[in-house]
Amino acid sequence: MSGGDGFDAEISKVNPNFHFYSVYNGKYYRSAKKGEGVSSIVSSDIDGWDGSPSDGEADGVGFFTKFHLLEVLDSSKSFFIGSSTNGRLYICSNALSIEKLKWYRLIIGGEGECFASSTNGDVLYVGKNGGVTRISGFRNAQDQLDVNGTPTALANLSAPVTYNIPGGGTVYGITVDPKDENHIVATLGGFGGVNKVFESFNGGVLFTAKQGNLPVMPCYDAVIDATDAKRVLIASELGMWMTEDITQANPVWVEANKGLGRVPTFKLRQENLYTDGCPVIYAGTHGRGFMRTTSFTPTTCNTIVGKSSNIQNIAFDAKSVKISPNPASDIASIEFSSIAEQKASLVIYNTAGAVVKRENIQVSEGINKYSFNIDQINPGNYFVRIQNANTTLGGAKLIVQ
Repeated sequence: MSGGDGFDAEISKVNPNFHFYSVYNGKYYRSAKKGEGVSSIVSSDIDGWDGSPSDGEADGVGFFTKFHLLEVLDSSKSFFIGSSTNGRLYICSNALSIEKLKWYRLIIGGEGECFASSTNGDVLYVGKNGGVTRISGFRNAQDQLDVNGTPTALANLSAPVTYNIPGGGTVYGITVDPKDENHIVATLGGFGGVNKVFESFNGGVLFTAKQGNLPVMPCYDAVIDATDAKRVLIASELGMWMTEDITQANPVWVEANKGLGRVPTFKLRQENLYTDGCPVIYAGTHGRGFMRTTSFTPTTCNTIVGKSSNIQNIAFDAKSVKISPNPASDIASIEFSSIAEQKASLVIYNTAGAVVKRENIQVSEGINKYSFNIDQINPGNYFVRIQNANTTLGGAKLIVQ
């Protein structure tokens, strides 16, 4: 590893042994051994890249050294995208190769302030001063070779197209709808201007301001929730803010800072935990470290961090949580497994989200089974959840007759 102020970091999903990170002024590094044996990935073959063994830095990159790892999971392709001198953006087409890395010039005209790519890895968005650049075709991208077999270009990519943000400003964050590569939200930094959040349903061709009641402040990143594309979370100078419906002309924004506080929040990421369909939101803050929320993770998901974690969670999955009988009328039982002994609560919610019953329980390591009375609960559909002091952990649906 290298000392100094760090910026971006990525772990490959194609091969998790490969770790990437950057340090100020153009230092890009890679490890093929989970953080061990780190070396520069900068190549001297590319115009504008230093590549000298003494420092391994890219020429002309500012203090903020940003990159993006774009991966096409179903074909195991991994592309590393980074900035160099004079606003040039370069791409490595074989980022996981232990052989000679292949670098190409991708864009000329504006270093990337931020990056985002579609779930299938086909579309790349680059945020910069004034707008968003879109490039597609990465699923079919191939090295183009000359007669000597030397790579000369990355073929099958669309030409970069830049779309302007109304009113201008620098794009600090982009998020792509996990289910729609043309639905994106872009955020602007800086304290000036009027609008800081913009939405597009056509890949950036047309942006619409979505400021609503959000305070005018630097907005550094965003997430379109994988479980509800109308729900958007913003990372800002005043922590996290959220709207339940970004499609409204004037969205209603509320603070989402419980447990976080009004601290500058610069990065948001939503990643599946352990399995597809179990997204967890992570936030990178200034002063509070890394935070996460499972508030929008389906209750059937296992959100355990690990048995050695300081946060004791109960290990759940859809198959191990059982309620019987179901439907029930007087008494029901919930069965689940836990990896640790801890105090928790059994909470029953109606479909409007209101609590209709709560019981404190003591959870044992291993299989647990608790019976609870429901004879005072009106017939209908309910959700039974097990919660500890930190988070909602998991549960199942209950039908009361």
